[in-house]
Amino acid sequence: MLISFLFSDRFRLTVLTVVRLSSLWKCVALAVGFFFVLASSIYVPSIFVNRVGIVKSLSNAKQIGLACKQYAIDNDGHFPPSLNALFPTYLSTRSVLVSPLAPGEPIGYIYTVGLTDTSATDSVLIEDKFAPKAKHKRIVVYADDSARVLNNDDDR
Repeated sequence: MLISFLFSDRFRLTVLTVVRLSSLWKCVALAVGFFFVLASSIYVPSIFVNRVGIVKSLSNAKQIGLACKQYAIDNDGHFPPSLNALFPTYLSTRSVLVSPLAPGEPIGYIYTVGLTDTSATDSVLIEDKFAPKAKHKRIVVYADDSARVLNNDDDR
């Protein structure tokens, strides 16, 4: 009886159905795997791009802050009246004023006018004006030349 079943049409139909279902599941598994690989290849680099933009913005802000500090040393402790006063003596290129978080904007930083090198240490001298919108962070340089990346709800 078993031998006759193995050679019957019903057995061949059963085997073909199992093979087809097996192939279908393999295709589904392959498609799901491909989806996860594709999704991770899009998401993971975007995390690094976001962090790189924040680090680059912090670096630019620190350069501007150091230039302001040098200006203050040469001008009786007063920071410059505008960021334009830093060129070309203290900053050689205007590209440092461009925030990597908004590369199309000519000036990407907010500068607080009227501070001196004796201002309160928690006085914000420079802040990336695009960071809160783009990354929900604040990139700030204080009057004492310290710099931080803060969450939007942090003060210092």
